[in-house]
Amino acid sequence: MSRPLGLALVLALLCAACGDDGPTSSAADAMRAAGTYDVTIEAGGKTDPDVMYVGVGTNGTVLLNFLHSFSQLRGISAMGGAVTLLSQAVQVEHATGKLDGAGGGTGTFSADGMVNLKIDVSSSGTSDAGVVAGDGGPLRVTYTITGTKRP
Repeated sequence: MSRPLGLALVLALLCAACGDDGPTSSAADAMRAAGTYDVTIEAGGKTDPDVMYVGVGTNGTVLLNFLHSFSQLRGISAMGGAVTLLSQAVQVEHATGKLDGAGGGTGTFSADGMVNLKIDVSSSGTSDAGVVAGDGGPLRVTYTITGTKRP
């Protein structure tokens, strides 16, 4: 075998070994979580039904869009269906009232189509959220989102 041909064969094998192995675990979990969910959002003893649309963002992130209650949230998907919502600007419209602030949280998207999220929203501004910070500190409301993925 000639030297140029041998070099070409070695380069071809190296290129094949360096190929894309498909989505990472977090990207695969984000793709599995994608879809439409019927959810219930609970805070302060009050509940609201809503619809949550989960889309896949870049680098294994998930984008959470709600029909009524929350502005768009971006989460980081991790292996095993876990998701982390880093602190981000959020607007909430819930049975407890309207709240603008910063929110983040954690949760899971299970393989059987269940979702369970907790989102903590803090605001130092005004709100009609029905929950008052008694110590004069920032208002903080925890929202629990549970539901199932539509087929």
